[in-house]
Formats: sequence, C-alpha cells, structure tokens
Amino acid sequence: DGGGVAAADGECGRLATAAGLAGSDWKAVLSTASTPAYLHISPPSNMLLFNTKGDFLSASLIVSPNLAHPIRYDENANDVGAAFVWTGTEVSGASSVDNCDDFTRASGGFEDGPDGTLGLASVSNSGWIYFGTGVQCRTLARLYCISQ
Repeated sequence: DGGGVAAADGECGRLATAAGLAGSDWKAVLSTASTPAYLHISPPSNMLLFNTKGDFLSASLIVSPNLAHPIRYDENANDVGAAFVWTGTEVSGASSVDNCDDFTRASGGFEDGPDGTLGLASVSNSGWIYFGTGVQCRTLARLYCISQ
C-alpha cells in the first residue's frame, strides 16, 4: 500500500497470525536504499529455511542467489505459481535503486515516477530475488516473509 518496509513487516505478521503460523517478528524480504534485505531480516548464518510445505530452501536466504526449491507457497500452503514478488533487491543481494522510494510509493513508475524491482516465486535460480526492474509501483505483487 506504499507504507514502507514497516508496513510490509506488519502485513507479514498479520498474514502469519491469520494463517496460524508459529514464529514471531515476521519481516518482509525487502531492500531499501539504506538497508539491503539481508540486513533487514538479519538471519543467523546457520538458519535453515523451509517453505510452508516443509521443503528445504536454503541455509542462507540472500547471500546465495540460488535456492533448493522455489518459494512458491503462501502462508496457507497454497501454490502461488509464477507470482511476482516485491524485493527491491539485486542478484548480488545489494539494494536496487528501483524500490518505489523505499516502498513508500504505491503509484508511479516509468515516466511518471519511481519504479520497483521484483522477484518471481516459481523459480529457484537468482530470479527469485531479481527477476526484473522498471515495474510500476502500483503493480500488485506478493511479499516474501520470514520469521526471525
């Protein structure tokens, strides 16, 4: 909705609670100009990541661009297929300059303002975090959420 990363974190927590998921301190995997996603979520180096179906994903979410399985299941274990996901993140894990003004803009893009960077939920290569950029900020897309 353009409320920034704090609003995205709140949405992750709301969705997790509604789905009855364990865990706390849910955060969106989003990069801003000042904070890349890997610092925002700050997982411990030995953190093993699984999706809601129990598939092992990775031991390090941002540092390695490739995953064992795509992150294609939502908080209710529904397969979202080839859904676009806001990330604001480059393949390297660095913050993209295309991040909808740190996700505070819900409109704009291309010639009329800032734009954003997306990942693709159906892939396990680096496209999960960086599938493309230049996407209008009003585009509907999902969030990757992680419990700390």
